[in-house]
Amino acid sequence: MAIILLVDDEHDILELLELIVEECGHQALSARNGEVAMELARQYAPSLVLTDLMMPVMDGYELVAALQADPALRATPTVVMTAGSITPERRITLEGVQSVITKPFMIADIEALLGGLEKEA
Repeated sequence: MAIILLVDDEHDILELLELIVEECGHQALSARNGEVAMELARQYAPSLVLTDLMMPVMDGYELVAALQADPALRATPTVVMTAGSITPERRITLEGVQSVITKPFMIADIEALLGGLEKEA
């Protein structure tokens, strides 16, 4: 079973993502901002981080940078979600991410993302 770190400041989105992750046989950890997400990432070493970009305290751009700056976490696959557009200047800060998912997302897209992760034996 993979540990998936979900980061979004919208409660309803987190709840939906948690359900999808658990239905796919994985463990979900949730954070409402990047600062809490970093604490959880350091503690649990997730198999995947799925984060929103626009959040209070520490946004998704800052979270991606912090993950990439941490030697123990820099190889962690990271996927970002956004309802807005990403400027070329901001896209440079996301070069290390696995992919970008546009909100509103399709449940099948999240399931496909999780499909390649190791499942519980």
